[in-house]
Amino acid sequence: MSPKLLGRVHVLWLYAAYYFVLQISYALVESTLYTELGLRYLPPNLFYQTLGLVMVLIPPMLVDFTFDRPSHLIFTILYLTVFAPAMFIPYHVLDMPPSKVLVLCSMMLAMFVILALFCKMPIVELKPPKLTERQVLFLSMVASALLTFLCAANSGFHLQLSLDNIYDRRMDAREAVLGGSLAAYGIANLSSAIGPLLVAIGYVRKNIHAVLVGGIGMLSVFSFSGTKHDLIAPIFMLGIFILASQKRHRRRTIVLFGAIGLIVLSITQFLVLERNEISLYLCRRLLIFPATITSYYWDFFSNHEFIYYSDSFLRWALRSPYDLPMARLIGEEFFGSHEANANANVWASAFGHAGYLGMLATTIGLGYLLRFMDSLASHAGYRVVTVMGGLFAICWSNGAFETTLLSNGVFVSLVILYFLPSENARHRAACRSMAKPRRSYPTAETSSRGQRNLAKE
Repeated sequence: MSPKLLGRVHVLWLYAAYYFVLQISYALVESTLYTELGLRYLPPNLFYQTLGLVMVLIPPMLVDFTFDRPSHLIFTILYLTVFAPAMFIPYHVLDMPPSKVLVLCSMMLAMFVILALFCKMPIVELKPPKLTERQVLFLSMVASALLTFLCAANSGFHLQLSLDNIYDRRMDAREAVLGGSLAAYGIANLSSAIGPLLVAIGYVRKNIHAVLVGGIGMLSVFSFSGTKHDLIAPIFMLGIFILASQKRHRRRTIVLFGAIGLIVLSITQFLVLERNEISLYLCRRLLIFPATITSYYWDFFSNHEFIYYSDSFLRWALRSPYDLPMARLIGEEFFGSHEANANANVWASAFGHAGYLGMLATTIGLGYLLRFMDSLASHAGYRVVTVMGGLFAICWSNGAFETTLLSNGVFVSLVILYFLPSENARHRAACRSMAKPRRSYPTAETSSRGQRNLAKE
């Protein structure tokens, strides 16, 4: 067996191991702890279980990622958090025959195959405006400082870093800053775009000032609105930075082993220590619920009217057929309360807006965006774009595609990255300065040689 084929088989075994360990976690931990949230354990027959294993291995069999592009990591995160769980969780949580559930699983497979093909397309060369790294960082830091002041002013300049009253702070923040206002978008972009981007640049380019300014900005948002994202994101980005700094052939293996290890640790904590913090904050939230919410969205909107983006960017032109926004509508239907904000991933929300056509359009839009990010990496630097891409992937696994562009800072981040020079630009500038011809001064040897030449003439 050739080394390349042997490597492919090794990777497929890791994908299969992840799929099995995730099912074990669901059976032993999540379905036990969160039955009231609809996480039941009702496995289908052996045929559909085997079919799920085959379907979950199709994307890695078709596309052998080299992990030399940001899109490869983003696709892998979406695969682990949305696709792999969606190959078995709908059979448990939906009250319908497995043959009908298979339609949802097949559509998710088709979307991920299309997205994987986008990630393999050639990179388009970009010609960004010529700005220096110092100029981009200065403008970003000024914006971060101004938005930090705005955030602090809205909280009355009181620093609150406790985790005990985060939900109270969240409700107070909604009353202090109206949703859809410029202040709301500014604070959201400080939390999801400018602050994280400064931290990412600081990690990659060893700029402590960028890390401090971005980190303080995110800390001010946590103090104001109690969003745990602003505490976890710098740690998560540090992990992605360390991953992106590894050799290319090791990156995918590290991601898969890390995901498997996290699930095993969660199972061990629950069975041995009888605690569930890892499941509560990580496994359930990141790995189980995206597929669960996808199932609920598909079930509801397969039998009810689509929204057609009337509660999103087309709200000015269309009227929604429902009194509640889509996330709260699903929360009321499946969790019994309109206060339950059942945010979905990009494919679930797309189905709620426009059905299978919406899922296809979102996949194509996301595919082109990933191609653009791969092109950005050619001048802004692989590691900076990859660190931000890791955050984007988490947003896309828990939010609508069109919402993440503005509310989660994807658009602002990509604009700043477009203007950011390469992390090697400073090195190239130093090399150019060293290559400049220097003024030479005559030595005793060259002076005597010149006198002899003059004498010959």
